[in-house]
Order: sequence, then structure tokens, then C-alpha cells
Amino acid sequence: MLRTVVFGKGFNQNPVRLAEVSIGAWGAVTFMALFTTVLGYLWWNEGMKLIGAGRTSLFFNLVPIVTMMISFIIGAEVTVFQIIGVILVILGVLTASGVKNLITGARKRSQREMPI
Repeated sequence: MLRTVVFGKGFNQNPVRLAEVSIGAWGAVTFMALFTTVLGYLWWNEGMKLIGAGRTSLFFNLVPIVTMMISFIIGAEVTVFQIIGVILVILGVLTASGVKNLITGARKRSQREMPI
């Protein structure tokens, strides 16, 4: 019982032998290792180099949104609460990244340039 409480039911007493693992499963593991781990970190570090750590960290909040989109593509149901969460996260990222300041700054510049 203690094993079930501590480890849950995810651990199996009879694991599958490596020789019995399907090609599709190996392909999934390879895809996750290559694209989500190696390339993900490389692109993340490139983003940090280009726009700085502070602005890059804002986009980390978009990870759950991308995960939800991928889940939706493969057939998972998206709830109203998830959509509300997506909207709130996007608004938070836009606010924190200064998009509002860019828009209001562009308006102020265009108003200064207009002859009266």
C-alpha cells in the first residue's frame, strides 16, 4: 500500500523489455529528445542572446498554451476555463512585454508629426 501511495500506479512490476518496444515508441522518444530538449534549449538560449533574459522569460508563460494547442490537435477537449486562461496569459505577456507602451508611443509620435 505504501508503494501505491508514494509512487502511484505508474510504476509497473513487469516492465517491457527493450527488444519489445515498438519502433513508434522509439520514434516518439527520439523526437522528444531531439526537438523538445536539444533544439528547444538551443532556440531558448538564442532568444536570450537576442532580446535578453528578462524579455525572454516572459515567453516562458506561453508554454502551457502551446501544450494545450498540441493537445487539441491530437484530439483532447479544450474547456472554456482553458480558453479564459489562454486569454489571461496572453494579455499578461503583452502587458509585461510593453506592447501597450509601443502602441501608445506610436500614437504619440504620430500625433506630434501631424500638423495642426
